[in-house]
Amino acid sequence: MVHTFLRPGDAFGLTHRHIEIVEEVDRKFLRLSPPTSKTSLSPIISMPIAVDIYRRLQKRGEKAGYGKPGDYVFLPGYKGRNYAQEIFRRQLSHAFTAAGIKTSAGGGDRTTYSLRHTAIMFRLIKSDGLDLLTLARNCRTSVEMIDRFYARHLTAEMNLAKLQSMKHPTRYR
Repeated sequence: MVHTFLRPGDAFGLTHRHIEIVEEVDRKFLRLSPPTSKTSLSPIISMPIAVDIYRRLQKRGEKAGYGKPGDYVFLPGYKGRNYAQEIFRRQLSHAFTAAGIKTSAGGGDRTTYSLRHTAIMFRLIKSDGLDLLTLARNCRTSVEMIDRFYARHLTAEMNLAKLQSMKHPTRYR
């Protein structure tokens, strides 16, 4: 989920028919078309590593008798999606606790939604000139929501290289 920008609700409704692997010479990604969404129904484009992760999930599902187009990607053995999401939430909570990162720097508990937050923050911090509109559209949200809930955590030092970069270096005197 960190590499796909999906909301937890969208992720748990995702079946294999909602995923297309796109591999070209210079790029690879998943084109995700979750059936329901809080906002738009435009496809979501993943990060390249998501292709490899998805293939591992496919293989694991196939070994367990799943992997057909209509089978769920996450916890396919549970037809009740709310129950599957709750199992995942509990597992993730235990993982966060075991790793010593259950509480964020701001004092709040990390949740399944933290995975989406991490995906968006990575793009805000690590991308090379990605504009907020493109990010917002891919995440099926608005620039206002990106600014309000994600970018507000940014400090100038997090993007120091971008802040100090110049397209055409000039001489300072």
